Amino acid sequence: AVTGGFTADHEKDGIANGVEYAFNLNPTTPNSAASLPLPATDGSGLILSYTEPPGITGISYAAECSSDLISWHPVTDTGSAAFHRFKVPAGNPGCLFIRHKISRIP
Repeated sequence: AVTGGFTADHEKDGIANGVEYAFNLNPTTPNSAASLPLPATDGSGLILSYTEPPGITGISYAAECSSDLISWHPVTDTGSAAFHRFKVPAGNPGCLFIRHKISRIP
């Protein structure tokens, strides 16, 4: 059984239980950060894209960007249906970092 709830990290691998669920990982077995969809560059910006795993319900997928890892700003999802695509244009001084924002749908 998983302990600690959605935002806890049952096996202390650095990935919250809810994020592991959202990407169909096992929250009772350590996973590396490389198990998650990782950002890439295409010459015109930083892109985070992935398709939701089938059968995962009750989750909202989003992304945020930051220039200082303190203040975070939403990034528009330009994907459709279960495919998500978040892009931060190159040269955007307000968005040097990007991260997943996984939430439970109440």
